[in-house]
Amino acid sequence: MFFYISKLLAFALAPLNWIFVFIILAVFSKKENLKRTMLLSSFVFVVFFSNTFIVKKMYRAWEVAPVSNLQLAKKYDYGILLANPVTYDQANGILNFSQSPSRLYNRIEYVRSSFQAGQVLF
Repeated sequence: MFFYISKLLAFALAPLNWIFVFIILAVFSKKENLKRTMLLSSFVFVVFFSNTFIVKKMYRAWEVAPVSNLQLAKKYDYGILLANPVTYDQANGILNFSQSPSRLYNRIEYVRSSFQAGQVLF
């Protein structure tokens, strides 16, 4: 139930949907004042939400600030590195990378640089 409510809420809050609603209301409205207001609202929404500077500022205000790897000082006994884009070819004895090997490379670099664990499990 939560899944459906979240999808419905995401659809209802999308700015592009509101722009379409304003334009549809403007086209089918009989009152000139309402028609003008809806067209002006749709224009303001397009200008506001197509401005990347404003949208990025809003995203940054919404997201949690990232934590640097150097700030993580807790020591663990084990570390688990999930590497699903990698398969091992037993016939040739090599690793095959599928769609996103950068995910594995980033995690390996993280382990080498600042992660303090006794053993790392792949």
